[in-house]
Amino acid sequence: MQSYEEFHNRNVTSLPTPVALFQFISLGLMLAVAGAGNCLVIYGFGRFLHLRRRSPHTFMFGFVSMDLARILFCFPIAFVTVVHPLEFKLGSAICQGMAFFNVFILVGNSLNICGMAIDRYFDNKYRAAYRRWCRGTFAVVVL
Repeated sequence: MQSYEEFHNRNVTSLPTPVALFQFISLGLMLAVAGAGNCLVIYGFGRFLHLRRRSPHTFMFGFVSMDLARILFCFPIAFVTVVHPLEFKLGSAICQGMAFFNVFILVGNSLNICGMAIDRYFDNKYRAAYRRWCRGTFAVVVL
């Protein structure tokens, strides 16, 4: 492990390399596009009433909101540490918390996709009963 002086001197005197610039641009672009796209889907879900009444759209809302939470909480920390390596006093706790949050979101999104598949199966197999009884509340109950 480096001493504090070596770490500080390396960060103070280092110039941006082409790799660091590529990482900065690609992570920034990914953060901007993903955040804008997820916010657009959430806006559309809130704006149009007919989207809220169908359960596949409710599952998609859950998927998108979990993805947006991941983008807002995990990506900025990764963005800062990749572009400019810093030493945190709580470095291991932050890494463990970010890893837990990433895995939690990925498992939640996988379960959302399974819920969408189950919903589509019941819609195709039992169409009349599904149309009569299963509305957006069905997806909320499954979620």
